[in-house]
Amino acid sequence: MVQRNSNNTNNSNNNGVKSYEQYNLNDINYRILVSGEQTKGKYSIIEGIFPAEQEAEIPMHVRSKENVLIYIIEGKFLFRYQKEDITGNGGSVLKFDKNIPLSYRKVDEKEGKLLFLYSPAGFENFFKDLGKLNISNFKMLSGGDPILLQLLENNYGWRFVFEEN
Repeated sequence: MVQRNSNNTNNSNNNGVKSYEQYNLNDINYRILVSGEQTKGKYSIIEGIFPAEQEAEIPMHVRSKENVLIYIIEGKFLFRYQKEDITGNGGSVLKFDKNIPLSYRKVDEKEGKLLFLYSPAGFENFFKDLGKLNISNFKMLSGGDPILLQLLENNYGWRFVFEEN
């Protein structure tokens, strides 16, 4: 299930280390590092940590509200952007415009880390809402509840894209 592991992005733990809201979806841990509240809605920054020893994938989807810049911190990833396949390794920076289908997956055995910069902000709330609804993976959405899918599309401009063969 999408699990929230911290209560507040602005709190520090007892050791003085800043804690972040964290969510798990499809075995990928997402940490909201900078929220739209902190940037007056201009951007948000989310870190995605993909587990070692398994392939993890974000299915083909379209975002209609924000562009995303992805920095690959570690790992090897395969991105499908519209009909183009793009391979990225640690240190790569990729920009993906809104309204263009995108999917991506980690394709090596090591842990993978991505840093997402969404502009404008707001998409970080997608993870919060899925956490409240106890959604644990995209299969629960893709096969799923048409009302929930409609709410996600209306609130976040995010929808699945089913490719034609």
